[in-house]
Amino acid sequence: MIVLKNGTACEIREAPRDVAETIRQRFAFVADGHEYSKAFQEGRWDGKLRLFRRDRDFGFLSGPPGLADEVAELADASGWEYEVVENLPDEEPIDVGRLAGHPLRDYQEAAVETALSRSHAILRMAIRSGKCVSGET
Repeated sequence: MIVLKNGTACEIREAPRDVAETIRQRFAFVADGHEYSKAFQEGRWDGKLRLFRRDRDFGFLSGPPGLADEVAELADASGWEYEVVENLPDEEPIDVGRLAGHPLRDYQEAAVETALSRSHAILRMAIRSGKCVSGET
């Protein structure tokens, strides 16, 4: 089994079907209010939200990048053979003002640079402070 880590996803490749299904079930949880869902009531959904989705076309699982280490821990505990491959993109400096099409204000540039320096970020800014412009970059 190969655990591929990159900046946007954790992919599980070449895993036996039972291992892939164990991973999907381990990283799933019951959704609040699932019992009110028509799909649950009709038996078409078990009420669980799964953090790993199965890519049927390419035969691998894909989930949040932050779960790669937890998948490795599960593999260790279960005795599965695996290899972690980090496929992180090369970092290049980004001129955020050029991407926005006009110069950003200092606080917008600071917000974008902070967000880009982290693997996950949410921009929390006041109304009409330029979130759309900051988020586009």
